Amino acid sequence: MAHRAGRIAARSSVRRVWIALLHAVLLITAAATLTFESAQSSSSVLASAMIISITLLAMYLLQPGDRSFRIWTIYILGFILFIHLRDLADKTGNPTRFDYVIHSDQALFLGTVPTVWLQQHFATSSWLILFAAGMYASYFLAPHGVALALWRRKPQHFQRYVMAFLATCFVSLVLHFLLPTAPPWLAGKLGYLPHVMRLTDEAGRYLGPVAFQQGSAIADSNPVAAMPSLHMALTALIAVTAWQTGNHWRILGLLYAGAMLFSVVFLGEHYFTDASVGIVAALLGWKLATVWAARQSRVQEREKQLISVPSAD
Repeated sequence: MAHRAGRIAARSSVRRVWIALLHAVLLITAAATLTFESAQSSSSVLASAMIISITLLAMYLLQPGDRSFRIWTIYILGFILFIHLRDLADKTGNPTRFDYVIHSDQALFLGTVPTVWLQQHFATSSWLILFAAGMYASYFLAPHGVALALWRRKPQHFQRYVMAFLATCFVSLVLHFLLPTAPPWLAGKLGYLPHVMRLTDEAGRYLGPVAFQQGSAIADSNPVAAMPSLHMALTALIAVTAWQTGNHWRILGLLYAGAMLFSVVFLGEHYFTDASVGIVAALLGWKLATVWAARQSRVQEREKQLISVPSAD
């Protein structure tokens, strides 16, 4: 009997390891597909989609009764849909806006645009540019890493995070369609702002030509989807989620959000205004997910009550 129990425990451990590996493959493949989509050939995107589909199927076969499979499927497919729709947001014919974000930043900072001020004082610092570029690039992996960590360590927060993540993305998408907005670097290039460079390009030059070309392809997938800043929105969502978990994660979440805010403004990728709207989008996404979770809880409670009621027969 003890030997049989040991074999069952061993099989269970092996299954957990396989599930963890499959999630890692799923997240890495999805992140690579979504991050480098604009630089990939159609065959590469198709191959990535096939890997994602096979991985999801394997996860389901290993844990057919696991609720997290459905949540992971919604997460990945929902984000893929968002990315494809976001690429269409600059093809609606709506004019690209330049002025209103400049005026907003000037009103908030006594006539100064923070991006202009930061670049005037710190654009010659190579280490600061590389730090900011590293923070900027972390956005492509950090939200997915948080999803994986919550699924493994804080499953009570996992489903709400996924719903808040998707709500934040699609709330932002509405503004991408309605209000195409140029970032500071493009405003500087076209003469709307003085002395503004795209410092992510400078970081790419420091790192080499391959990194420069790949970074340019990623950043240019939709150059007028600056309002709101999705970088800031998803980083703020990570901070909100970290606040819910308590302890030292709260401090780390706030520090990460603050570093991202500095980075996107300093690099010329976003104004303070559209970064702030990104924070609002994250808070709204979390609120919508909270309302949804409360409704789901009430539905499940009613179902339990109906099941527990004895039959009249």
